[in-house]
Amino acid sequence: MQRTQKITAIGIVATPPIFCLGLIMYGSWLPTSHSATSSAEIGAPAAVVFDLVADPIQASRWRPGVERVETLERVGGRPWYREHGRQPLTIEVREIQRPHRYVTAIVDHPDLGGTWTWTFEPTPSGTQITILEDGEVYNPLFRAVASLTHSQTAAMDAQLSALKTYFTP
Repeated sequence: MQRTQKITAIGIVATPPIFCLGLIMYGSWLPTSHSATSSAEIGAPAAVVFDLVADPIQASRWRPGVERVETLERVGGRPWYREHGRQPLTIEVREIQRPHRYVTAIVDHPDLGGTWTWTFEPTPSGTQITILEDGEVYNPLFRAVASLTHSQTAAMDAQLSALKTYFTP
């Protein structure tokens, strides 16, 4: 094998691991925790929107990517459920104040966690919904890729958009 071919072969083999190591290093410098907020106005009454969002069994009707939801046993008196879709997520309901506030938390994912606090405020034309995400991404590779590929509000924006679509005649 000629010298040029050896250098090329070494480069082909070495580049992906070096790239991944660089991403992991970059991700380890990023904070594990973050907070982000997203809001939208939905053209339906607060109680109606709240009841849809706070009923996990209904998630597959309006949330893209959720195929089904499994109700789990209560833990510490709080409802738990598991969403099935791209990846299963186990969720604990931390607070329900119908029709104004709903708080959930991811409880058993190895790479991410945190809470979503939904608030529902009546407006003349429907409901102003605000989602506050207090999240954590434990895996530095995931932190790096997420910071480079999408905003911290992407998941919230997608859910708010799905709600708007659901309530649009």
